[in-house]
Amino acid sequence: MLRSDIADEQSDLIPPLPIKVGAFPVPHYDLLGEESFKGLINGGRHKTIENKNLIFSAFSIKRNALNKTELEKRNDEVFFTIITLTDTIDTQNYNLTGSIISSRNHPNYIGEGFIKTKDNRVDYVAFKTIENKSYAVINMSLFDLNFGNTILVAPQKDKSFRFLQIDLGKNQMQDLEKEIDTFLGTKRASTFFLKPGNI
Repeated sequence: MLRSDIADEQSDLIPPLPIKVGAFPVPHYDLLGEESFKGLINGGRHKTIENKNLIFSAFSIKRNALNKTELEKRNDEVFFTIITLTDTIDTQNYNLTGSIISSRNHPNYIGEGFIKTKDNRVDYVAFKTIENKSYAVINMSLFDLNFGNTILVAPQKDKSFRFLQIDLGKNQMQDLEKEIDTFLGTKRASTFFLKPGNI
């Protein structure tokens, strides 16, 4: 894995994320037990609410020997979702957003990403520990994700930010988009994303 990470580092394939991804030696994952790691999922898409554009990004941990009791029948569990209002979309080069999630701290996992607007940038980092604690930092604002696994971000015209923390429940990645669509149809979502001071 170290050789692979060094090769990635030297190839410049990793986008310019909030925290530079480093290459470092890690213990073999199976030292914590066979089947203790089965993979991670990084997902996201473009959404709209009325005439406004949104981008969401999410991180999920696949079912493994360490989390199978907690996940019950689910194949994975999303531990962090960010939904950001944006005033610019790039459907050709897709270079206005980027994110990764890493297993190199197994059994703890960390992901990071960015979403660019016309004149601002939303940077985020989120992690989940083996003790089932999850946190996110978004433009230096700290969130305990145990109080809600989804953060809504509304960049403002004056370049400040407004945040709203909500809980979309325990979802598999394949079910997340449906939950987001349901939420975006609520008054709470429209009240937050359509305020006059938003971009």
